[in-house]
Amino acid sequence: VELIKTQSNDIIAIKVANIIKTPVKDLVVINVYDSPPTSSYKKAYKTDSDDDTLEQLMAFLSTLPDSEILVVGDFNARCGNLNYECTEEGDNWCNNRHNSKLSYPGSPNTFRISEDRKINKRGKQLLEILSSTDLTILNGNSLGDIAGKFTCHLYNGSSTIDYILASKVAKEKIKSLRVCDLNRFLDHCPLSLSIDTSPLFLETMCLNQYSKAPKRYTWNNSKDPAKLSEMQTGYEIKNTVKKIVEHNCRSKEDVQHINEQLITLYQKLTDSLSSDTSKNIAINRGTRCHKEPWFNDELMMLRRRTTRYSRWLSKHPNNTALREKLFSKRKEYKRLARKKKDEYIDMLNKKIETGS
Repeated sequence: VELIKTQSNDIIAIKVANIIKTPVKDLVVINVYDSPPTSSYKKAYKTDSDDDTLEQLMAFLSTLPDSEILVVGDFNARCGNLNYECTEEGDNWCNNRHNSKLSYPGSPNTFRISEDRKINKRGKQLLEILSSTDLTILNGNSLGDIAGKFTCHLYNGSSTIDYILASKVAKEKIKSLRVCDLNRFLDHCPLSLSIDTSPLFLETMCLNQYSKAPKRYTWNNSKDPAKLSEMQTGYEIKNTVKKIVEHNCRSKEDVQHINEQLITLYQKLTDSLSSDTSKNIAINRGTRCHKEPWFNDELMMLRRRTTRYSRWLSKHPNNTALREKLFSKRKEYKRLARKKKDEYIDMLNKKIETGS
């Protein structure tokens, strides 16, 4: 943990070295207190030449281009049920940022749940900051606070002015956000955040970059020993071994080359010597397969993909892209299963009609 120097007394920042397991990037946690404009603190410590706290926050965020961000604090900003979130399709925010009514498009990504429906001037400023960064409000937009509870309770009413903001990747690592109960010492509710520090899941495209797992073989004690002795005396095997022995190792590349040759040699021996056990595995798993005659390989592969997305989503419940993919795959699977079943029934009816 490293303390980062800021240019404002209202902003404290620390850097935590790669706690959320993202490539290269560190996590920067920023605490902000933006007191009300009429407070005694503002009058005592602020001058006319000082920038607003939110402007200083914006300037500080611009110095952290290579970090994931978490911003927490009392902003005294009321944003209603509005939010800003970067998506793959583009930025979702209001059609006209200078519109005092904040006319938002109908995309659900621009809204969140909040018990506080009022928007004040400082809330508009905070939304302007979100529009210039990839930060998004987690209140009312995360597990644990799906209702968007009030965070401040005073004699003249309640409001939501304490927020936690997160960058795009950091948001995917948030497990839950909870607005804790009010205690007798404070008029603000503490906010509790749970972060998943395990590595991000591998996308399907990333998995395609890896080589396939090696095959499994069974050894036949009655046939394989004699067959192995016969193969070892063959011209191709003897010639390959001779080249490996005579090769001079002078560098790391030479060692890697010999290692690859040995692996290839062993794979050739096992491919021609033993039978692949994948067929036996398929036979053993036959009782687990669907008995429906219309359930084919296409449906099986689609169901496996759906199950894989479901497992990923259980580990990353806040990932909206994963949730959309899972729902899409489920619809596709049900649609295809219904189609295959109807086709099979039609085929049976035609056989009955023709008497074949």
